[in-house]
Amino acid sequence: MITTQWLLKGLTCCEKLGWGLVAYDQPNSVYISACRNESIEIDPLLAEVLGIRWGLQTAKDLNWPTVTIVSDAEVVVKCINSKAHVAAIDHIVQDCRVLLLDFHDPNVMFVKRDLNIVAHSLVNLSKQAGCRTWSGSIPTQVNFASVVTHVSFN
Repeated sequence: MITTQWLLKGLTCCEKLGWGLVAYDQPNSVYISACRNESIEIDPLLAEVLGIRWGLQTAKDLNWPTVTIVSDAEVVVKCINSKAHVAAIDHIVQDCRVLLLDFHDPNVMFVKRDLNIVAHSLVNLSKQAGCRTWSGSIPTQVNFASVVTHVSFN
């Protein structure tokens, strides 16, 4: 069984919305990394949940059997895991829950911001690169070993 870890981050800045994700097919083995940006300004909470939905949809499109979403958006993670409710993002949270049904034993977990630096670096890269995907690598020199050691793979 392959477990995918999606490290996600959504960020609003200067009327640009950026997301970054990294998918690992095993510890320290990058399957894909991607960044995406939009020329819109939205609430940060909405940006975070849209980023998670993007990661889930990407995993589904790639036919991954299982997925672990790792995000530093604690409120959004709690909403998806039915431990909190925020009306403003509930419709996107519901989309995420429906997408999670497509995976075997999915997991959505919170990590502190300093353990999500890879995704943050991709958000920053999205300002120059726009919407890009890389296969098998991360296009930065970020040391991501600290993130992988804190997330277990099945």
